[in-house]
Amino acid sequence: MKVADDLLPEVLLYRVLNEHARAVSDFDRALEIDPCCLEALWGRAQALCDLELHSRALADCEEALSLRPDFTAARALAQRIRRRLS
Repeated sequence: MKVADDLLPEVLLYRVLNEHARAVSDFDRALEIDPCCLEALWGRAQALCDLELHSRALADCEEALSLRPDFTAARALAQRIRRRLS
């Protein structure tokens, strides 16, 4: 059985290849295995942003920040998304 961390390198490659929907799907799988996987939440937020699914991306940023309040990259992305949504 794969653990969430095992999926991450492959999923990150999908983002680099602009296969954002596939990345989201695999980040979803990683989060099913470990709902608190910060890297998967962060990666999915970025991929969702790339797909212009800003509300969902913001929810992932907020979840990541609830797990690690000092996660500055998630805070910055959340602020950019909020500006886009307003």
